[in-house]
Amino acid sequence: MSTGNQTKETRQVRIGKVSAGIQKYFMNLLAIDLAGTSRTPADLIATLQRALDAIKQSSNAKAAWRAVVQTERNVLRETSPVLRPQGAGEEGRGESRSDRAGAGDASRQGHTWQEAEGED
Repeated sequence: MSTGNQTKETRQVRIGKVSAGIQKYFMNLLAIDLAGTSRTPADLIATLQRALDAIKQSSNAKAAWRAVVQTERNVLRETSPVLRPQGAGEEGRGESRSDRAGAGDASRQGHTWQEAEGED
């Protein structure tokens, strides 16, 4: 049976079945030979339990990481209006870059100076 592309859930079920089978049928043996190594049934069950614990720990770590990433996304979504480049907010009000560019030098300089009439 191939084990190359199993999900964590499938692997957990399989490990649980192997562990239950060892406990049910092989606990009376002194040793079990697997892959050229002799181990006691209790040692095999302990090894399988460590595998289950490692799967659970990595799943919990991934869930915690996802929660932190979502928190980061939420904060960045709130902060993004503050971090916009200058002038970007004007586009949101219906004024395009081409409208601002067509306004001439006055819009690029930022000020338009007009002389008051009647003052000398």
